[in-house]
Amino acid sequence: MINAIINHKDNTAVVEFPMDLYKLYQDLHDIGYQGGPHRVKLTDNEEDDIRVKLYSDNDFGNHLIRLFKETDTLEDVHTVVGAIDIAPDEVKEQLEEYVLHDQLDTKEELFRTLRELKEANAPIVTNFYCPLSGQFYDTEDGGMNDVDGRYLSDYQDEIQEKLEREQNPDFELGDYITDHPTANAKLKMAVWSVEEIGGVLYGRIDCRSAESFTAEEIAAIKDGITGQNSDGFGEGFEQREIPTDDGDMYVSFWHPGDDYFIYTQEEMDEYVNQGEGFKMGGM
Repeated sequence: MINAIINHKDNTAVVEFPMDLYKLYQDLHDIGYQGGPHRVKLTDNEEDDIRVKLYSDNDFGNHLIRLFKETDTLEDVHTVVGAIDIAPDEVKEQLEEYVLHDQLDTKEELFRTLRELKEANAPIVTNFYCPLSGQFYDTEDGGMNDVDGRYLSDYQDEIQEKLEREQNPDFELGDYITDHPTANAKLKMAVWSVEEIGGVLYGRIDCRSAESFTAEEIAAIKDGITGQNSDGFGEGFEQREIPTDDGDMYVSFWHPGDDYFIYTQEEMDEYVNQGEGFKMGGM
């Protein structure tokens, strides 16, 4: 789709996107560049230590190249091409029209359009909820304090912003939730976010499809989300520090114990209503 000629001192590499990110690191290493692709700007000036020239053998690739600026990097090219590569065929066809007619000016516009097209092709949203827990670094005593969803609700914006940054456009989490044949075929997108309900912050996973899920498929997706929360996306996310004005925070979408759950919207509504009923009854 897009090729790059990379010159570093007297060495040259020619790479073709889409490609494996680790292979890109290796190609840079082979020409003597020790930094990562996120450090390689898309410039081709003689005075630059490392220079990049993009080209393509087809119209789509050449129109795509115009979206990049000199401040963008090789990693940006990898992400853009990768996001297009994993998109469903019908979405690719629609996106190609936008690109070929130069209706997009930046990679950010492309990502936004790509997401809108994917959502339009999977209009049914099935929401799943889970409890959140976290740890907060106390700058005064230097220790880590355990916190729950009620405490985390004060930091919803920071957590949501971090979640959006951690979900790369070139990696569709929905493809890795379940191997149940019909559930996997229907599931087109999955997005991790947070939602405040009754003063408590919960994890929310939006699963998009073109058809409604059966009860069996929902059960399979619940199991898959639990796996992602404990050993997949959630495991990686809980290790990413979230800076706040009050110190660094770590948030988990999973914890051991009988009180952990993955609920549908209907089940969550019932759970919240029961909780409100208990609270009112105890007043």
